[in-house]
Amino acid sequence: MFFKQLKKLKAFDINQEISERLDGALHYLSDEGAKRFTPRLVSEKIDISLEETRTLLLRASQLGVLEPFFEIECPEGDSDFFVKSLEEINWGKEVQCRVCDSIYIPSSEHVWLTFSLKGEFSDPKVMCRP
Repeated sequence: MFFKQLKKLKAFDINQEISERLDGALHYLSDEGAKRFTPRLVSEKIDISLEETRTLLLRASQLGVLEPFFEIECPEGDSDFFVKSLEEINWGKEVQCRVCDSIYIPSSEHVWLTFSLKGEFSDPKVMCRP
């Protein structure tokens, strides 16, 4: 495994095969230079349900491998900004999209859970290799 911390997923009753598939997907994303990724992308890569993938990624976050973020999308479909906590969003106040300049009020229907590799794990050159 490239991410040794993922071995600890078995403490959450996650079997080794799933852990290894997640490890491979995260290694691939790291090698590709992915800054942030969605549970849907990982779900497609490791072939488990979206709900199971969300739980798996949140567990990997608890182990210090991933960092969760919330992505706020403008009405035009652009990823405007990311926050670590929903409390950071100015609900009910107009904001200007940093991508397309449209003015909008953030809506919970346009907030998505995303993840990034945390700290040293974001650099494939320093990952824990077997």
